[in-house]
Amino acid sequence: ITLPGTTGRMITVVIMIFGVTLFFNLARALLAPHKVRFPCPSCGLQRHDADAVHCKACGSILNIPDDGT
Repeated sequence: ITLPGTTGRMITVVIMIFGVTLFFNLARALLAPHKVRFPCPSCGLQRHDADAVHCKACGSILNIPDDGT
């Protein structure tokens, strides 16, 4: 379905590009790793957020090594 005229076609193209962009952002968010594997010294929970300071399960302090950037 497109609106008549050049303006309608341009609006349709913009909406399609917006939709494809949303789809790619959703796919990237689903496929990107959000957690790092680092065992908690107290409870042993393996998966934590990359910027975590405390364990979500027990609250103990984590010292997750990073790449320094």
